Amino acid sequence: MNSFRYILLTLLLLPLAVSGQLTAEQALVNAPSTLFPGITRLTRMDMLDYFKSGSERTSATRLSGTARVLELTPENVVVETAANRMVTTQVALALNSKKDTIIVCVSNIATPAMDGALKLYDSSWQPLKETYFAAPALKDWIKKGVPKSDAREVMSLVPFAMAEYTYDPTSATLRLTPTFADYLPEDVWNKVKDSLSSALVYKWNGRKFVPQRAN
Repeated sequence: MNSFRYILLTLLLLPLAVSGQLTAEQALVNAPSTLFPGITRLTRMDMLDYFKSGSERTSATRLSGTARVLELTPENVVVETAANRMVTTQVALALNSKKDTIIVCVSNIATPAMDGALKLYDSSWQPLKETYFAAPALKDWIKKGVPKSDAREVMSLVPFAMAEYTYDPTSATLRLTPTFADYLPEDVWNKVKDSLSSALVYKWNGRKFVPQRAN
């Protein structure tokens, strides 16, 4: 059985070697184990098979957990590695300024408030060293035009900023949705919510993620 699965793995990766065209599915299967600890390549293949067959069945991991594919297109795959979307990893494809395929990897972890992170890799899963994205600081979440006194109140009452990250490969857009309301005390949230943006949006231009107008 294992030999059969290895043959399938080889067939899955063969088009990449022949044509040079990477798909999100191939990227997921070939991702380093550090990105998906406890989830072997064969398990990832099973997860893909289940999703494509319309099944919501989960796959057991070596860390005594479960995982499954939630979304799949040629350019994008989202994997759940903890129940109820408590931990998800998105593997999406983009082009750099040289028209080479890169991998956009977005992770979201419930802490319990959702907190996201972004990393970029080349098509061989080597981390990109360039400065392509700067995670926003708390001050970046304060709306333009907010009075200085209100901005100072936000900076004094809110200890840090967390947000859920989502990348849309069709528009090359990264959207950060804040989760302040999930970890701030209700009275603090009511004081600062009108001064904070409801989302921050960034556009990939082939070299870096460029901030767009905040909401």
